[in-house]
Amino acid sequence: SSEFEVLKTRSNTINGKIGINPGALGSLNLSGSFKTDLQNSNSDAMGGITENESKVRNYNYNISWNKQFSEKLDFNAVAYYNNNRRTYESGLLDSPEPGSIDTTKEALSGLRSDVSYIPTKNIKWTVGFDASANEYNNDRLSSQQNRNSAGAHSQIEVDYKKLTTIVGARYDKVSDFDSAISPRVSGLYSVTPDFKLRASYGEGFRVPSFVESYSDFNVHFAIPVGADEFGRPIFAPTVYNILGNPDLKPEKSKGTNLGFEYFMGSKMLFNVGVFQTSFEDMIIDYQKDYQVTVGPPT
Repeated sequence: SSEFEVLKTRSNTINGKIGINPGALGSLNLSGSFKTDLQNSNSDAMGGITENESKVRNYNYNISWNKQFSEKLDFNAVAYYNNNRRTYESGLLDSPEPGSIDTTKEALSGLRSDVSYIPTKNIKWTVGFDASANEYNNDRLSSQQNRNSAGAHSQIEVDYKKLTTIVGARYDKVSDFDSAISPRVSGLYSVTPDFKLRASYGEGFRVPSFVESYSDFNVHFAIPVGADEFGRPIFAPTVYNILGNPDLKPEKSKGTNLGFEYFMGSKMLFNVGVFQTSFEDMIIDYQKDYQVTVGPPT
């Protein structure tokens, strides 16, 4: 069993935004934020009490541009940059042994845009693309990791009488992985204004995280091995080795949803849904073995 007690939490945020509307060029918005978080805590796992301190510092910048060319054509784009640093220190309470320090540095920059076209009042077509670059450095990884990704999507929404349908697909290409296409289709049928049927089907795509692929670190804790003459528990130092798998494949999913909603007057809503999701190459954690450190109990 384990217990976690938060002793102190502090958070500071500074943010700002500037909006510019130069008329024919559309609207431009610039925003940024700086945030720091600090948390002190104690945890009790396997009988060993540890003191923990978590520090997080985050910078976030965005530039967005929106231009409505006509009532039928609209364009928007966003460029962003995010820089995050997290330090986690942990050590046994009143122990002469040095504690552990885990530092994570991550930088993410990218661009995404969408174009919406409404040829008739019943049809809306949206297309877009996005690209990003991710740099990740963590003490628990074997080395610094970099990843680039690009994607494109298209979607058509048709509203015909009582039926609204959406058909779309997304293309993803992430460095070091095969590309993937994820389709999606959904429908909403209004039997009456108060009774509606819903159905959808979609496929998902997720590449393994840096931690899942490249982790290589040890977790130290203590396990009870007996008791002393006064009945107090004796603990032996123990080590778990956490290893990622660089050969992981992207996780793919297929999901189906069926349901209905019914408004009873203006005071009650019934909403019932059935979901089913299946996975291929699902990414999971599992325990293979552990190593007990050679040495006397503590």
